[in-house]
Amino acid sequence: MNKSAGILEIEAGITVMHNGFERIFSSVPIHFGKGVSLANGAYIYCTGKGDDIYIGDYSIIGGELILSPGTRIGTHCSFGTGTIIVAGSFCIGNGCVMSHGCTITQDVPDNSLVIGRRGLIFNK
Repeated sequence: MNKSAGILEIEAGITVMHNGFERIFSSVPIHFGKGVSLANGAYIYCTGKGDDIYIGDYSIIGGELILSPGTRIGTHCSFGTGTIIVAGSFCIGNGCVMSHGCTITQDVPDNSLVIGRRGLIFNK
């Protein structure tokens, strides 16, 4: 685990527990931007081989988040509990909101809302 200039980087294969509630496990490195917050009891999980994961500044993880290697998340994004980013190196644009239990199967443009298991995308 490396923290410099307010940015947290977690190496592959490391499990991080904070206060015994929030958990992070990933088979690839995860790079957290400034001000990323995890709700009490949130966890991030990723398995598979591929590129590093990047989570942009001031994003909020509201519960469980399952990521695929290579995922890129923009700034000021919010994730509800049970969000799944299915196999693929998808990009989530800046200012996006993912509802509880949604599945992401494609890139999401800036300022979008994603809802449901089918991952319906609504643009502002």
